[in-house]
Amino acid sequence: MPTRKLSIWRFRDGKPGHEQQSLGLVTALGELADVDVLDIDVREHNTGLLDWALGRFPAGLARRRPDLLIGAGHATHLPMLAARRVAGGRIVVLMRPSLPAFLFDFIIAPEHDGLAAGPGVLVTRGVLNAMRPAEKKPGSLLILLGGESKHAAWNNAAIQQQIDAILTRHGSAGWRLADSRRTPPALSQSLQRQYGERFQPWADCPSGWLAKRLASTESVWVSEDSVSMLYEALSAACRVGVLELPGARRDGRVLAGVKALATAGLVSYFSTWERQGQELPQNLAPLNEAKRVAQYLMAELEPKIHA
Repeated sequence: MPTRKLSIWRFRDGKPGHEQQSLGLVTALGELADVDVLDIDVREHNTGLLDWALGRFPAGLARRRPDLLIGAGHATHLPMLAARRVAGGRIVVLMRPSLPAFLFDFIIAPEHDGLAAGPGVLVTRGVLNAMRPAEKKPGSLLILLGGESKHAAWNNAAIQQQIDAILTRHGSAGWRLADSRRTPPALSQSLQRQYGERFQPWADCPSGWLAKRLASTESVWVSEDSVSMLYEALSAACRVGVLELPGARRDGRVLAGVKALATAGLVSYFSTWERQGQELPQNLAPLNEAKRVAQYLMAELEPKIHA
């Protein structure tokens, strides 16, 4: 039986972390089916509760009606609900929603969101992403830094000490270091002075740099607060180490997931790596949660996408 295109409306809020999640899922769906994707930036359309109640949603209605409406971030919730009322389709929300769960058709939530799997609810290991592995450059190393977060108090001195130890053991070639929006400016400035062109400031990072770099890098160190980047490195088939932050709340819902990865031997904390003097754990089974979710959704939609 012939199959028609799967029509997807992807709702974007401009936040890189959220957009990586929806991009990862849309990309995975595109590997399983012929897709037609319409991107809708919710910042350009002032859609609220009244629009949902009155059935108003102008964006994209000139295109064929959607099979799936996909979004991550609280700002996408009401626009997706309004769009479904006007144009139909089934909503896929990539997080624990801020509105009642029964309003959404599918909820795809990372395990640290605390939802139980059930009808229409799929729990994933970490948030979705679009990372894919490529041929690894032997001996290549990447260090990724986050910054202050509610899960772990940042400590410049502790991070600097761990970076120095890693680079001393690694040697002089084949490594890069990158900061992020949350990295304290004083640390970023110090690292740029110390390492020069080996340091990649986030503000000057070319589009797609991280995905390309992770795909080809063998070993990656990620600061403990940067859970999304940690799962991206695992999805890119990297060996992964965790830069530790003193006083991090590893019994909290987010960092408990990182601790579970270490217990399972999928990542290594810096202190363990330094004490044992071994290489980072080999990543023999890269995460691909986006593919698993895409397969789940296709199975749910299969009766409706044949013409």
